[in-house]
Amino acid sequence: MKKNFLFFTFILLFLQNCGFAPIYTESKNEDFKFNIIEISGDIDMNNLVNINIKKYSNKISTNTINLKIDTNYKKNIISKNKAGEATSYLIVTGITFQVIDLEKPNIFTFKDETKLSNINNKFELRNYENSIKNNFISSAIEKLILKIPKNK
Repeated sequence: MKKNFLFFTFILLFLQNCGFAPIYTESKNEDFKFNIIEISGDIDMNNLVNINIKKYSNKISTNTINLKIDTNYKKNIISKNKAGEATSYLIVTGITFQVIDLEKPNIFTFKDETKLSNINNKFELRNYENSIKNNFISSAIEKLILKIPKNK
């Protein structure tokens, strides 16, 4: 028992000082206030953008970043069975952030393609599509925050 305690204590002390740091720690500490000027595209994705951008926005910050956002979502049929029913889909999601700055506007575009097999339960299929949208929006916003110039 004593050996296990010493072993875990040693491992804990060793891992604590190894220099490990999560990738997105810098983005969580940024002092930005996001202001969405215009948003267009897919309504569901626009709602997700509004919700997720608030997570990273500091309401009392003086460093305001104005954004124009355009989202798009397409669900294309890749293959059908003999009865003419879709068996697999290609989901294409995209988002374009235009950072409005007085000096020069920056445009950041993110796209993703996901292949999806048809699910007989339409409710599960819709939930899976919503999770694809949500994951894409979250990762796109985190990538945007990493690309925004730090000296703005």
